[in-house]
Amino acid sequence: MTRVATYAQHLLTQSYFTDTQTRLKDAHIQLASGKVAQSYDKLGISSFQLVTLEAKYDRAEQFSDNIDRALGRMDIMESTMATLAERATYLQGQLSTALSATNADDIALEAMASGFLKEVASLLNLEHEGRYLFAGSRGDVAPVDVSSTTYTATFDVGDATTADAFSIRILGTNNFQPITVGAPALPAADGNALAAAVNAELTAAGVTGATASWVGGATNGKLVITETQGRPISAASLTAAGAEIDPDGVSIQQEYFRGDSIEAVVRADEGFEVSYGSTADEPGFEQLVRALSYVAWAGGSDVEPSERDEALTQAFDLTKKAIDGIAESRSSLGASYSVLEAAKQGHQDFLTYAGNAISGIEDADVAEVMTRIAADETQLQASYITISRLSSVSLIDFLR
Repeated sequence: MTRVATYAQHLLTQSYFTDTQTRLKDAHIQLASGKVAQSYDKLGISSFQLVTLEAKYDRAEQFSDNIDRALGRMDIMESTMATLAERATYLQGQLSTALSATNADDIALEAMASGFLKEVASLLNLEHEGRYLFAGSRGDVAPVDVSSTTYTATFDVGDATTADAFSIRILGTNNFQPITVGAPALPAADGNALAAAVNAELTAAGVTGATASWVGGATNGKLVITETQGRPISAASLTAAGAEIDPDGVSIQQEYFRGDSIEAVVRADEGFEVSYGSTADEPGFEQLVRALSYVAWAGGSDVEPSERDEALTQAFDLTKKAIDGIAESRSSLGASYSVLEAAKQGHQDFLTYAGNAISGIEDADVAEVMTRIAADETQLQASYITISRLSSVSLIDFLR
């Protein structure tokens, strides 16, 4: 029986019981969950360290996932470029054979080139995880379209008024003769006049499907000649009285690209981004596509032997450049791959460290918890027995 004289002691004893029972309950929860606490506020001063570590762990894990996704894409792109390099090497061998003596008549040039061209287009139109890998930032657009053939010859012109001679050779036109513009049409008053002079000469030569245009300011800009009939542009030049126009400053390209030239970027760490991959308009790919288009054209039944040989020679030179260009693209891809692998390894090392640190804070020591449970249970049992015995004692026991 609790009396006024023993009430304080009774409350203290009850408090001890409650504390021990609470510790025992918490210990059982720790044993069941494997965690020291179920909420941050139960961790005391360790809670801030745990929150900081978990936030850094999540960021490192996200960066690692970003890198894994990029590395997966790069593996696929590398495999594609390896296949393109094999096709280019094979094509070079076939062209070498075709250009030897009269072997070109024994090779189905058009069928071979057309088949290879479709394969190259299919490889460059590779789609992975819902995006075209070689399309740049326009991942929803197939980057290569070879259904029609358009060629452009583009000149960077410093001063159009100094141009004194322009020539272009388009195979299959004007009996294989170059189209030349000189005096009195040149020099021209400005860039538009230069383009008009070229167009006039193309019309006079009876060349349809080829037009010249001027892009830029009055005198400084680009002269662009576009050929839409699939006839190879074999050569083009633009000379000037001064040094403003580089005679070698012409870029002949096949227009097949539907994407853009913006490379993919992966965020590999805080404040650290890496550009990676290739786009289908890179020189090596363009030169291979153009070489195959030239070969397909050369295999036509109505092509003169001299024009065929000229087209095959151009294709052979383009193929050699394509092999070097693809190798350069693969090398660039490999360099980015190495950088990302190193960054990933750094994240993996941190994740290991942070994981161990987090585990040290929040994971319960099972052996230590079981020891505490056993001690608390023993204490409670002893206390219950003591109280039970004391409660059975009466005043009569003391008076006897």
